[in-house]
Amino acid sequence: MAAVTVGGAIRASFGNVPTAWRRSGPALFALVVAAGATQLARLAPPPQSALLALLGGLIQQMLQIMAIGAIYRVALVPYHPRDPDYRVDSGGIQWSGIEWRVLASGPLVGLLVGFIGFLLAVVWGIALGATVGAAGGDLSALQEMRRGGLASLQAFVRLMSGPAGIISALVLFPSLVLLTWLGGRLSLLAIRAADTATLDMGAAWRLSRGVTWALVVGLVVTFIVTLAASSLTGGALGLAAAAVPAPAAAKAAVYASVGGMIAAAIRVPLVTGLLSYVYLGLKGDVAIADTFA
Repeated sequence: MAAVTVGGAIRASFGNVPTAWRRSGPALFALVVAAGATQLARLAPPPQSALLALLGGLIQQMLQIMAIGAIYRVALVPYHPRDPDYRVDSGGIQWSGIEWRVLASGPLVGLLVGFIGFLLAVVWGIALGATVGAAGGDLSALQEMRRGGLASLQAFVRLMSGPAGIISALVLFPSLVLLTWLGGRLSLLAIRAADTATLDMGAAWRLSRGVTWALVVGLVVTFIVTLAASSLTGGALGLAAAAVPAPAAAKAAVYASVGGMIAAAIRVPLVTGLLSYVYLGLKGDVAIADTFA
């Protein structure tokens, strides 16, 4: 097994951005266009905007799977030189067994993490309810939150400044850490499925043992970078277009569209570069893993 480090994982994540665009540019470009168009769908009249946003979201998800499959195909083709399923065609604009397996892995992880998240939310709700019930001031703040608007926000702040806030921190922060750790432990499921043609969550769990820190820290970094890039871009556009005479809704849609395109352009390469580096490092091929570093 090649040495898999946190620093190497982060370098691989960032290094894969230009590499992915060079090798799978058409697939990523299609994803970026779909991400921007989905946000612009809100400019349509209300009945059509919801339908267009739903349709755009579905298309965007399918194109994201296609882009992920294209990048994994490039990483895994040395292990399957004679398998036509791993041949890269048309810059990643293709759909075969790899994409189907990547598509199936998402709901498996999502259902498990979502179910555990639901249980943790129930625990938080019970703890919060017991705390509010024991403190009359908290109960009055909870009732005021139903008013809506600024009064609701002020009541929420007052509620969280008391015992309810302490209980929430004691429950929600460890829950967030647990869910992040769990997502990291299962994050190799998709690339392993692409490589082995099997959806084995237990094997993916065992595979990530010993590299959990590299996965968790790397995924957190990619999330922060993607969020910062899209937010800063949208904010810069907002400042630049402040004096432009246009409806506020149109401006908001354009800002969201550009931010969504920036996020789509870097999120998939960042995450797949990280996971490819870790997975190939675990397979023991230093030369291939180093291409992502």
